[in-house]
Parts: sequence; structure tokens; C-alpha cells
Amino acid sequence: MQRAIGTISHLLKSKAFVNGEWVASSQSYDVSNPATNEKIGSVPAMSQSEVREAIATAGAAQMEWSLRTGNERGQVIRRWLDTVKGHRNALATLVTLESGKVLAEALGEVDYTASYLEWYAEAARRIYGEVIPAPSRDKQLLLYRQAVGPCALITSWNFPLALVIRKSAAALAAGCSVVVKPSEETPLSALALAELGEQAGIPRGVLNVVTSDRGGTPAVGEE
Repeated sequence: MQRAIGTISHLLKSKAFVNGEWVASSQSYDVSNPATNEKIGSVPAMSQSEVREAIATAGAAQMEWSLRTGNERGQVIRRWLDTVKGHRNALATLVTLESGKVLAEALGEVDYTASYLEWYAEAARRIYGEVIPAPSRDKQLLLYRQAVGPCALITSWNFPLALVIRKSAAALAAGCSVVVKPSEETPLSALALAELGEQAGIPRGVLNVVTSDRGGTPAVGEE
């Protein structure tokens, strides 16, 4: 397993991702391979107050991101797609180590993940409004779609890449900033996606990934 870990060391993160920075916490917990129980790495066991700060960060970044055109947001998501495709094998190896999927299925998940990024990169440019028939001649009804604000995204362990992207790419395309809380069993895949998102040029505070162990997750989820 150590040889496999060596091939993904550039994606293996031991800190959470908040406001464009890799941040530690006073507590951490180990992430293990479910097939062998060997340690893969460690990540922060963040507290409620630390997650609250991440939410505030997403709120501060929201306005500037939402004011970008759909085309501009789509270009960023497209670059994220390119970084994911460029690290296909490393991401699949990480999914296999962390979730226990066989490599063929993990490779399929990477491709599945990429398809969401491609879809929402195009969808960002097609967020159309509507003209609604008015009840009288002196009125005109127009519908504009606007970003709802920072989104909290909680994902499960069984698709550690695809579920993060399925939610976050949709939110980013719509103009929302996000705080992702991945499963405590598979946080490393989400952190790897944050690393690739940073490489793609996602602005500071727009994409945040917080981690917590099983004991702390219920309290963190209340935020």
C-alpha cells in the first residue's frame, strides 16, 4: 500500500481547505484503508467554531462569485474538469485506497465525476430567465434566476468524488459558494478535489472543504 500512497502524494492532504488555504486543527483523526485497516493519512477533526468560520468565509466570497457571468463561471469549472482528467489514475487510486472500490470501478467514478463537471461548465452559460404572460396590458412580468447564497454540501462515502462534484459543480455554476463536509470515512478524495479546484483557479472562499471525525460530525452538521 505504501507504494500506492507514494503515487498519489501530490493529492494527499492532511489539512482542511478554507478560504483558499490549507488549515489544521487542534485535533485530528486517521483515515484507514477499509480492506487492510492500514493508515492512509490524517485530517483535521474540526470544531463547530472552525466550521462556522468556514461558513462565514463562503458568505464573504459569495457576492463576487455570483456577479461573474455564467460564461466566466463555466470557464473555471471547465478548468477544474481538465485538472480532474489530468489526474485520472491518481484519483482512482485514492478512491480505491480510501473507499475499498476495485480500481476498475474507481476509474469509472473518475469518469462519472468528470461528466458532471462538463455538464455544469456548459449549464452555467444557460441559466435563463423567463417572460411570464401578465394579467393586464400595463404590466410585464420578468423572472430572473439568482444565486441563493452559500451552500452546505454533505456527502456520503460510497461515491467520494462524484457526490462532491455533483453538488458543488451545480452550486458553483449557479453562482453559489460552497462548504463541503465529506464523509468522515472518505475525506481525502474531497480534499484532493479541492487541491485540483485550487489549481483550476476557483477563487478564495468559493470552495471550502471541512472535515470532522464521527464523534464531531453531528455537532458540525448543526452549523
